[in-house]
Amino acid sequence: MVKRKGKTGRPLKYKKEYDNIAYVSCRDGGLTDPSLAAMFKVDRSCINAWKNDHPSFKKALIKGKDEHDSLLAEKFLLKRVKGFKYTETTQKPVKTDIIDELTGKKIGVKTRMEVVKKVKKQVIPSVKAMKYWLKNRNSDRWPDKFGLEFDDMTVRVRKKEFTGEDLPDDIKKEILEDD
Repeated sequence: MVKRKGKTGRPLKYKKEYDNIAYVSCRDGGLTDPSLAAMFKVDRSCINAWKNDHPSFKKALIKGKDEHDSLLAEKFLLKRVKGFKYTETTQKPVKTDIIDELTGKKIGVKTRMEVVKKVKKQVIPSVKAMKYWLKNRNSDRWPDKFGLEFDDMTVRVRKKEFTGEDLPDDIKKEILEDD
């Protein structure tokens, strides 16, 4: 057990192995601070104290949560890039009378949901998601703009620079004729 210096109250039961447990739990399970507190069987304020008193614990939480969020975001972005299929279920309320078994009289109404229809649907791939995915995965190959910039005998294409000597003769001739 580790006692907090200068603090009163019950000693905190922090252990060094909690760093890895918290990291894996946040990364794989997406646990939040309240969920971690429940898992470690401590109060939420104890998790906050551990973060303040043990920088390695705080770093483990930050890293695990960040990795979880990044993987989740990439998973759903890729789903939008590829498109996906799903089944849409439509339900409607159905009312049923509740009958007293002894008297045979109606004593109430019970409502339950009943499936009316199931429709298979498809979401087509999103062009915006594709653009975002490609731009962030390979920005040199997929920049925002593909335009040409001319500066005397230098042309910039896709962030790569070519000098006048690299240009074919017909393009050099066109550039010089414009002057």
